[in-house]
Formats: sequence, C-alpha cells, structure tokens
Amino acid sequence: MKPNKSSVLVGLGNNAYATHDLQQALRYYTLAYESDTKSQCASYNLSLVYAALGDVANAAHYQRIADPLLTSFSSKIVIRWPRTPRQFTLRQQIWSD
Repeated sequence: MKPNKSSVLVGLGNNAYATHDLQQALRYYTLAYESDTKSQCASYNLSLVYAALGDVANAAHYQRIADPLLTSFSSKIVIRWPRTPRQFTLRQQIWSD
C-alpha cells in the first residue's frame, strides 16, 4: 500500500507537533488538508494546532470539518486535548461564543 500525499504531510506535521514546532506543524497540516480536503486527520490536527496557538475560531472551524456528527447535533465545539490551565481557558471561550 502506497501512502498518499496527505498522509505523508500529516506524518511530517505530527513530527513537528511532537517537537513543539507549532508553526511547522501548521504548515504541514495545512498542506495535507489542501491536498485532501476530506482528510479528517488533517482537519482534526489543524484544529489541535490552532487551539495550541490560541486561535479559537480556526480551531473550531477545523474541528467542525473533522467531526461532521458534531455539527449535526450542536453548533458548539468541544476540542479534545490534554487538560492544562491554558487549554481549559480556550475551551471556556469556545463554549461562551
């Protein structure tokens, strides 16, 4: 089985994310999403990077794309990430919009 371009770019983004290079991860995940807009992995990872960067609007946007069931039940977003004080604040901001 040959990997597609999107999965390779997601892998590169994962490596960047693991080393806390969020800008590089954002670049790779964006390229992955642009090469395959149906990739739930790319859109979900974009939501995580945007959340880590504090960009709640883009985090919510890509979370909605990644999880179509979420948009059919609610316009509110729940971003799944490790719980830290900063991330808890981001979650509260999302719910208060």
